[in-house]
Order: sequence, then structure tokens, then C-alpha cells
Amino acid sequence: MKFVELSEQERKAVKEALEYIGYFDVAESPEMLQEWLDDGTISIGAGRSGRDAVWIITESHESAVYIDTLEPLSQEEITKEFL
Repeated sequence: MKFVELSEQERKAVKEALEYIGYFDVAESPEMLQEWLDDGTISIGAGRSGRDAVWIITESHESAVYIDTLEPLSQEEITKEFL
């Protein structure tokens, strides 16, 4: 998946999820965004509810944002949707 091929709303959700956990530098770096998409740190897909979301997992942080509303998911919602 290429960052430049994502829809505008998907790109907004990726940046929102990154900024939510303090990764402002990655959110502003097209190269880092692509690297994180390539290595699976950033995932985009449907959760168990069927809603599409961006899900970011690092060694120390986890974040998810619904693509349609840009609403962040709580830890409980992340567990329910993805784990």
C-alpha cells in the first residue's frame, strides 16, 4: 500500500492516529509514513464492527482512528475491534 494512493480521508486518519500518540515527526514525513505502512506499523482495514480504521502499533504505543469520523478509539475499543 502506498501512502500517496490513500484517499484524503485515510491520510487524515493516519496523521490523526500518529499525532494522538505524539508521533508528529512521522505524521509530517512522507518517507517515514511509507516505511511504517510497508513494515506493518500502520495498518488500514475494517474492524470487527465493519468500520474502516487506521491502526498503529509501536513498541510502546497503540492508536486507532475510525476513517469516516476521525474519532480515536479507546483502548477498550481497540481490543474489541482488532485483538
